[in-house]
Amino acid sequence: MTTSLIYRNNLEVSACIDEHHDNIDESIDLIRAADFKSVSILNINGISLTSLPDITLERLKKKLSDIPINVVRIELGHGKMISSKDLDRELSIASFFKAKAIQIGVEKSSFTDLMCLNDFISKITSYAVSMSLVPILEMTDTMLIDTTDSLQKFLSSHKRIKLSYDPCRFMEKSNKNPHDRWFEPLKTSVYSVTIRDFRTGSGFYPIGQGTTNIIKAIDDHISNGGKYAIFRPSLGRRFGGTIGKSETFKLALEVFNKLFRSI
Repeated sequence: MTTSLIYRNNLEVSACIDEHHDNIDESIDLIRAADFKSVSILNINGISLTSLPDITLERLKKKLSDIPINVVRIELGHGKMISSKDLDRELSIASFFKAKAIQIGVEKSSFTDLMCLNDFISKITSYAVSMSLVPILEMTDTMLIDTTDSLQKFLSSHKRIKLSYDPCRFMEKSNKNPHDRWFEPLKTSVYSVTIRDFRTGSGFYPIGQGTTNIIKAIDDHISNGGKYAIFRPSLGRRFGGTIGKSETFKLALEVFNKLFRSI
């Protein structure tokens, strides 16, 4: 199942590397067959990249390079505070894969106060800029910065920080659509939008079949000069569905392609 719609109005849509099959090689083969040109690496089947041996990382990079598939972003720390030693390793891994961006989470459970968070973000930003990486903050309903006003103030103090917007991260816990509250006032700072959908009370759905306003978010993202999005189906796997990762990926991709052809 191939698609020529991965680039639309210069929007680069990357596949999430481990969302499509439990075997990472099979997952990459599916990504390749679907004609994705880039991937985002948030983890490998729940395992952070820093926990993987160098030989595994080298093999993964070779497989991606041989296709070739580029790495757009890599996640740091799963929303937790990162020690200097771990930060050095994570940033070196991002550089090793020639990633464009690093994603940072700032969950309340990991940061005691804003002073601690500001110091942490300043340190990461300094490292990232020195390595030509864009630092991206993942927005969630459990992050320490829990209002749009406080987040806008935070961004004014950390001007190099961009945002990652995934409406499902808000809706899967609160069942409240975050579009008007979070996306609209902050959309000019959004670096990447996550392409998946969610229906209140029912869980994940293919794009356009849920209640997140994700299509409007994508269109606004493009209108504001946004260049990146991540394709992350997720339905079924997290909610005990009867179909596996690869079938989920194919279903979500089919819906995605039909929808984009209709726009």
